[in-house]
Amino acid sequence: MIYSNFAIPKIRMEDKTLKKKMTKKQSDKKIKLEDYVYLREFECPLCFTSFKNTFVKTTKVHLVKTDTDLKPSYEPVDPLYYDIISCPSCGYSAMKTHFKYISDKQHDILMKEFINSCKPQQYPLIYSMEQAVERYKLALFCATKKRVKNSEKAMLCLKLSWLMRDAGLEFQEKGFEEHAYNGFLQAYQTEYFPMFGMNELALTYLLGDLARRLGNLDVAMRYISTVLTSKSVELKLKERAQKVRNLIKAAREKETNEE
Repeated sequence: MIYSNFAIPKIRMEDKTLKKKMTKKQSDKKIKLEDYVYLREFECPLCFTSFKNTFVKTTKVHLVKTDTDLKPSYEPVDPLYYDIISCPSCGYSAMKTHFKYISDKQHDILMKEFINSCKPQQYPLIYSMEQAVERYKLALFCATKKRVKNSEKAMLCLKLSWLMRDAGLEFQEKGFEEHAYNGFLQAYQTEYFPMFGMNELALTYLLGDLARRLGNLDVAMRYISTVLTSKSVELKLKERAQKVRNLIKAAREKETNEE
């Protein structure tokens, strides 16, 4: 697979069973979610329309857990679902850290190849999981059109895999994990650190865990061993790497027993 030419995995949203599964997590909550979000105004760098986008009050939510691939889970509202800014007028979308950055060349490309093919959509104050996925897909589509760095596309794919995990859609989760792995691998070889707050060892660790999740256990162990044997590794990252190493060993034992 050549990452620079990747095809975005399709997500079937028309299945009522999937829709029910994807919205259950938030519908189960008995609290008033509106108390945990607010609106911030933006100007679209593509069509120059002013609009408001939902943000989470990060001081009011609390971290429940962090998965081995660095996926954080918050309650009662998860900021992951609100990390994309999407213009309701033209549809241009991107992660909040990258939304306003469009070069003249990227602007021309988006005007020619994106704006006429996108159907803008108004979103409510509180997003369902399905709506969050739609916004991430739009951001990934825009990022691909903009010819952004591999790391940016990889991060979008990684976060989409996290949403698929929340939805219990394992096949789609694996598809986005594979794109994230390939993208970060190319970014590791061609881009400068830090990368989305990750230094070289942190990205090495992430590549190791993604390789493990994709079943590439030997590759995963090489990455994790690099982290564990580094003299400059931070204690928290070392502890995460030790946990992943144990998971790799357990997976190897399971494979041996099944032979």
